[in-house]
Amino acid sequence: MRAWITEQAKTASESAYEDLSGLVSISSPSADLLGAERMIRALLRLLPAEASWERLPCSSEGYAPDLLIRLVGTGDGKLLMLGHLDTVFAHENHNPMEVIGEAWHGSGTYDMKGGLVVACAVLRSLAMKPELFEEIIFLVTCDEEKRTVPLLHQSAPFAQADAVLCFEGGECYDEKDAVVIRRKSAHTLIVRAYGQASHSGAAIEQGRSALTALAGLADTL
Repeated sequence: MRAWITEQAKTASESAYEDLSGLVSISSPSADLLGAERMIRALLRLLPAEASWERLPCSSEGYAPDLLIRLVGTGDGKLLMLGHLDTVFAHENHNPMEVIGEAWHGSGTYDMKGGLVVACAVLRSLAMKPELFEEIIFLVTCDEEKRTVPLLHQSAPFAQADAVLCFEGGECYDEKDAVVIRRKSAHTLIVRAYGQASHSGAAIEQGRSALTALAGLADTL
């Protein structure tokens, strides 16, 4: 299996520059319908023939529908892969891909069109070994960079996958760029504080300030 993985990685690397150049050449800022549709058409050309796909409503209103790709196998286990095609760069700030030293630069190269290329290469490889999985689902969203609402698809059946992979850059390992393997989480806490009134001159020691307590708690949190 290790030899097969090495062989598939070599095959993927041989087409990576051309595949990535095609995606990076497309300017696809968030909420741009034409850019999103062009990106999706380009992505579909990178999929294995065995994969099926459909469009799902985007979580953010006014955005292009998301892309859901499925690859059905004959084995066990469901894998969910996540990706997004929108970038933070407006059309006027878009840069095509170029090579500087040993690095590939361009709008969205790192976050996360490079990850989309890798994910599609993984799908092409695994399509050759359907006995390794029951189903692989690849969800590509159009609003990751600017979404302000919960993901619409989080209660879908594929949310119960056995494992989730996201090929997004953003980490630094051994002083080199690496794939994100951990994410910060966000939580909302509702804290209620009750003070105790007292005379501010004659009995100040009997009072308790809720505001002071909350300020100290905020610093601790």
